[in-house]
Amino acid sequence: MISRADILAAIDRTIEPFEVPEWGGSIFLRSLTVGERFSFLDLIRRNDWGDSAKADLASMQAHLIALCVCDAGGVALFTLEDVQALKNKDCLVIDRVFSRAQIVAGLVVADSETTKKN
Repeated sequence: MISRADILAAIDRTIEPFEVPEWGGSIFLRSLTVGERFSFLDLIRRNDWGDSAKADLASMQAHLIALCVCDAGGVALFTLEDVQALKNKDCLVIDRVFSRAQIVAGLVVADSETTKKN
């Protein structure tokens, strides 16, 4: 039987590569912690993205990308201060990264037939 210490010490976050040719190669996406996921969902619920604008889809996408994009070791590449800069990236690229980040973050379930086709 595993102990409390074993559970708390376990490295259980998922990190997966994701190809973004427009950015020059692959990035890594990591799963969210419970705290990160519910903080993100709370931002959506409250409609509060920390800037003068009310919640919008661009802010939501950029925020999740900032939380999920990491290096191969799982260290975040962006901070929440980068959300505005991420909103200035190409919409089709951001849509694609956001779609995969939602799956890695556990916010949506991947359709196995769609996943197989892609």
